[in-house]
Amino acid sequence: LTHLVLNDMIKVRGQVSEMALCLEDPDERIQDMARLFFSEFRLKQQGMLLYNLLPDMVGRLSACALEEAKFRRILRFVFGFMDKVKQTDALVDKLCQRFKSSDDPRQWRDIAFCLAQLAYSDKGV
Repeated sequence: LTHLVLNDMIKVRGQVSEMALCLEDPDERIQDMARLFFSEFRLKQQGMLLYNLLPDMVGRLSACALEEAKFRRILRFVFGFMDKVKQTDALVDKLCQRFKSSDDPRQWRDIAFCLAQLAYSDKGV
């Protein structure tokens, strides 16, 4: 899957959240491969591809029966790649919209955690 995605042979959507789950796999080799995947994937389209898929990834991982600690480790790693101010500001807006549309306290906590991972600009505040 990594080869196919990174060489633009297939387009990803929901598969990215499945790849993110591999960051918490019991097999350390799979964890390493997942880290490598995201390290390379963040470079696709100057980071825009990962940025565009992040809100969906947050929603999917929050909706599945994933332990909160694992969710936080996964998203802390992935959000570490968000370093562009413009992308961060837009991501804050997108996550806040999801926050307003959800009625699940677990999703509220997950989204709030994700928002806490971002470095805010003056506009973002």
